[in-house]
Amino acid sequence: MLEYTREGLLELTKKLVSIRSISHTAGENEAAAFIYESLAVEPYFQKHPDFLRYLPVEEGGLERRAVMALVRAGSHTRRTVLLNGHFDVVDTDVCGDLAEAAFDAAEYTRLVAERDIPEDARADLASGNWLFGRGVMDMKAGIALHMAYLAHMARRTGELGVNLLFLAVPDEEGSSAGMRGSLPGLCALMQEQHLELEAALSGEPAFWTSKSTEGSRPCRTLFTGTTGKLMPLFFCVGREAHAGYSFDGVNAAALAARVVSLMDCRADLMDGYGDDTLTPPVCLKLKDLRDSYSVTLPERAAAYFNVLSVSRSPLDILHICREVARQALEETLEGIRESGRAFQQRSGRKDSPVPAWESRVLTMSELMQEVAGAGRGKRAGVHPRFRPFSACRQG
Repeated sequence: MLEYTREGLLELTKKLVSIRSISHTAGENEAAAFIYESLAVEPYFQKHPDFLRYLPVEEGGLERRAVMALVRAGSHTRRTVLLNGHFDVVDTDVCGDLAEAAFDAAEYTRLVAERDIPEDARADLASGNWLFGRGVMDMKAGIALHMAYLAHMARRTGELGVNLLFLAVPDEEGSSAGMRGSLPGLCALMQEQHLELEAALSGEPAFWTSKSTEGSRPCRTLFTGTTGKLMPLFFCVGREAHAGYSFDGVNAAALAARVVSLMDCRADLMDGYGDDTLTPPVCLKLKDLRDSYSVTLPERAAAYFNVLSVSRSPLDILHICREVARQALEETLEGIRESGRAFQQRSGRKDSPVPAWESRVLTMSELMQEVAGAGRGKRAGVHPRFRPFSACRQG
C-alpha cells in the first residue's frame, strides 16, 4: 500500500520516474496503469471500486487514459478539493549520452555527480536532498505526493472536512489532450456525486527565487489563483520563387521571423500588475513547412507562442495577434520593396520589377468562412477565381 512518509514518497517517485511516459508514446498508458493499480489495492477503493476510474481522453491513436479517484469525507459534504497533475514527461534529448539513464533517478543522480555541473547544482547534490532524473520535479514527485496523501486520508475519512478528488492526466507537455479529454468524465462524476469544487491543488513544482521579498534569503513561491494560457499560431504563406529570382516571391520564413521579432518578449504584451505581473509572450516553435531541401523560397512557415493572461480575454489576445501579423506582413513586404529598389539601382537592371503584392491577414474563422463560401459556389456550378492566399497571404 502507499505510504505517506518521506521514505514512501521517495520510493513512489522513483517508481513513477522509471516509467518512460514520454508525451505521445505508449509509456503514458503504462503510467496510467501503474497509478490505477497502485490505488486499486487500497482498502478504500476495494470497498468503493466505482470511485476509481479510467477516463478515456482520445479516440483512436494511443487511446490514452487519465486516472480519477474520489475519497469522500466521513461526514456528508459537497465541498471538494481537486488534486491534479500530469504523468507525461518531455523526451530526454537534452540529456545527451545520459539519456538512457534518465529514467533511473538514483543512477542518473550518481552519474550527474561525476560530470562538470554548475556550482549550485553541485551544492544541491551534496546536500542529499535532491534527486535528478527525467520528470522528478515535473511532475512525478507531485503525482506521488497526491497519490500517497489520497491513500493516507482514505484510511482516515473521519478526519476529512472535504472530499478529495484526484485526477492524473496524460499529454500535458503536448497538446493538452489529457486535461481537455478528461473534463466530460470529471463533470459527470461531480454531477453524479453532487460535488462542488472549492479549490484545486496542482502538483507542479515551485521554484526557488534568488531572494525573498525582504531581500534576506531565497524563498519558494507558492502561487494562488489561476492564469490563462493561450498558444496563438501564426500560419504564414508567401509566394514561391527561385532563389536566383527572389524578388518574384515572398519568403514565408522571413515573414514568420518578423512575426517572432515583433511578438517574442514584447513588454507591452505582458499582463497583470504588481506581484501578479506575468511574463511576456515567448516563441515556442518556429519552422518552415517543407520536408527537404529546395532552392525555391519557402512558401509556408509557422510560429506559435506561449501567451499568459489574467485580465485579457482570448478575443483581446486575438486582436493583438492580428495587429502583430499585419505589422509583420507590411514590414516584410516593405523590406522586399526597398531591397528590390536597391538591387535595381546597383545592378542597373530594370527587368526585375518588385510586384505590388496583395496582402491579407485572416483569422482561422475568417479563412474557414471564405473556403466554405467558395465550396458552396462550386457546388452551385459557379467557379469563382478563388485563391485563399493569392500572392502573399497570412492568417
